[in-house]
Amino acid sequence: MKNIKKILAILIAVALSGSFGTNSEAQNKDDDIIVIVNKRVPINSISAGELKMLFLKKRTNWSDGSRIVLVHAKSNTDLRRKFLEKVMDMTQKKERLYWQNQKIQRGITGPTEFVRTQKSVFFLKGSIGYMWRRDYKEGVTKSVLVIPD
Repeated sequence: MKNIKKILAILIAVALSGSFGTNSEAQNKDDDIIVIVNKRVPINSISAGELKMLFLKKRTNWSDGSRIVLVHAKSNTDLRRKFLEKVMDMTQKKERLYWQNQKIQRGITGPTEFVRTQKSVFFLKGSIGYMWRRDYKEGVTKSVLVIPD
């Protein structure tokens, strides 16, 4: 009986410590953002700096001359906020002001927003987008960058 009480006490202690039944590393990977491109896009990787230039429309064509199609997450979502913070170094308000300014100065508008990123990137030639790593399906598109949480 004493042994059973000891075993129960150990199991309870392990469960309460959080080291039993949870995997914080796996949970952190779930919060990573993965950057994906259409399989025909002529890149296999991209830096965060290059990605920022694309999403600011400072570069509009891939190395093969094809047009870059940006697939942006919907406004006011956690995914969009995290992408703006981690890659673009801006808030949604700053992004809105940036595109208002670009419309006036250069006559261009911001990237189009999509709900189903991977499906959109799969079908749109030349496209690049981002999504939660936990939702990524291998083989549908190419993964070119992981942005850790």
